[in-house]
Amino acid sequence: LQEVILLADSILKIDPVSITAFFEYAYALNSLQRSGDASYYFNRYQLLCRIILQSGKGTVNHPYLVNTSNDAIEFLSYLNLRAFEDQPAGDG
Repeated sequence: LQEVILLADSILKIDPVSITAFFEYAYALNSLQRSGDASYYFNRYQLLCRIILQSGKGTVNHPYLVNTSNDAIEFLSYLNLRAFEDQPAGDG
């Protein structure tokens, strides 16, 4: 779990709005019984997911805007959806 925390921390230094890193950080901290620290990262995760929800409608003409494909898959999980036949859309 310490490796997960170190990896999430390094990702957040490069991409400070990575919902994937915030979620994994929170999960690892919670697993280590550090719920106070975990709640900070989970609250950031939820806040960023709510911002993504406001960025579009989830349709072809008005997609949700995310920074990375990992965040797109994590956001689908937030919506209780799964990615099938995951492929880049358009030019990437």
